[in-house]
Amino acid sequence: MARATADGAGRRFPRRREIAGLAALFVLSLVLRLYKLDASFWNDEVLMQKGASLPLMEIISHRFNFLYYLLAHICLNWADNEVMLRLPSVVAGVLGVLALYGLTRQIVGARNGIAVPLLASVLLSISAYHLERSQEARFYALVILASILMTWTLWRALESRKWTAWAAFCLSANLGVASQLTVLPYVGVLLAAAGFRVAIGPGAGTARRRLIGLATVALVGALSVVPLCVSGIAQGKSPDALISGAEESADDASIAQPPGGPDASYRLTPLMYARYLASYLPGTSAGVRIFLTALMLLGSASLCKRTPTVAFLLIVQVLVVPLPFLFLHMEHWFNARYFCSLMPFVPLLTAMGVQAAADLFRRLLSHLHEQGPLIGLLPRVLLGLLAGAASLISCKDAADHFRDFPEHDWKSMGKQVASLLEPGDTLAFARSPIVHRGRTTAVREKGYDSRSNVLEFYIRRYLRDTDSGDREKLFDTLRFTAAGSPDQIRAITNQSGSHRVLFISRSEESLSKPVRRLLSGLPSSRTVYVKGLTLRLVEVRNAP
Repeated sequence: MARATADGAGRRFPRRREIAGLAALFVLSLVLRLYKLDASFWNDEVLMQKGASLPLMEIISHRFNFLYYLLAHICLNWADNEVMLRLPSVVAGVLGVLALYGLTRQIVGARNGIAVPLLASVLLSISAYHLERSQEARFYALVILASILMTWTLWRALESRKWTAWAAFCLSANLGVASQLTVLPYVGVLLAAAGFRVAIGPGAGTARRRLIGLATVALVGALSVVPLCVSGIAQGKSPDALISGAEESADDASIAQPPGGPDASYRLTPLMYARYLASYLPGTSAGVRIFLTALMLLGSASLCKRTPTVAFLLIVQVLVVPLPFLFLHMEHWFNARYFCSLMPFVPLLTAMGVQAAADLFRRLLSHLHEQGPLIGLLPRVLLGLLAGAASLISCKDAADHFRDFPEHDWKSMGKQVASLLEPGDTLAFARSPIVHRGRTTAVREKGYDSRSNVLEFYIRRYLRDTDSGDREKLFDTLRFTAAGSPDQIRAITNQSGSHRVLFISRSEESLSKPVRRLLSGLPSSRTVYVKGLTLRLVEVRNAP
């Protein structure tokens, strides 16, 4: 009886330690994602706020990626501010960290402790890329969560062949498809890999068993696009683009156009794809990237040995998903966000690489020395050093993220502009023309910048929040123009009569020298500096 009690206490202690580790992980993830959550919006978040403010049925009937809009709509009913609009991303980010812990825990096995699962989850928790996705009112944190759950549940479904595991994968795929249509290629590739596995993979069994497996995969594939079908029926049409973000209105469509213009199309290249994958790694120096890549390669080898099915699912996602985009021209430019489904597997492979390096070192010592205390101690020291190095690299990236977040304080600038406005003022945004692929795209005369809706949003908010109702009407008298070239600035300041111009410049170091010279020489009656932005109030007094 005493032995049974001791064994029970021994089993309870690791369980308590795991619960304590998960609680600390949850708190760390939540605190990091809530920090500075009330910072200024950026362009796409303002579009999200406008879309989430629509009635529920209108949200479903106007877009295919409706899930985040629905969640944000619910949150905005509590309070209409930056925190509530970003709250779904925060929750998805924290759940993604916990889901990665669960996936890694099952990969390494219960007998091997919680060090590797905790390390993988901590690396994801403090990842600057994941923090950024978890602190913006966009759907990418939901996509990352869905990616982890899809890989985890499909692995369990292929191993167990239980209907509950297939149902879990179906729900995970629905979560991803309803969040962002770019998840569709991943769902298709995973299901194709599952079909290959049940048809000719290890343990395929009899012909009848293979047919049942293929029928199950086909049924799950059909059920995985239920959100797409529901939204398509509500809209009365089929999706015409994989990349979401182009809105129905002309203003939003113009904002969504690539820098090269509405006719520009982009094709993914292998080098671009490699850069996107590299952007998920913390650190910027080549040495750091090589170090982390070496750990990931060790982790990949360890993953292939431990769980070949998971390794197979990851390999087909990395290699097969980008293939169509290498040949198709897209009307929306690519960036790393559209492949972020692969991002959570970077910390997973890194953590497994740390453990694999320690195991290799242990085997090397065992060949050199048959017995001795160093054989047990030194590999643990190496594991701790490698884990600490990877964590410190990620911590530095996270610190840089919080230092630069937000890049431009449109919120404070909107408040300053709202306090200075008078009837008939002109708001001029000074920026250099965009050069893309050797072509120069002129600054638009209407919609003075791609970020114009952000400043407009905050100006309206602060005018609306003033005690006097007349202040809100000032926005209708505000005139917008561009000031990205010396000729545009001279045209504004040489206008006849007396009027006031509020020049807004962003990242002045990126402006051309003539524009900077003209702006600095303007007789400003007031100059206001906020993070990443400068406001110059100029009173123009010319003869009528």
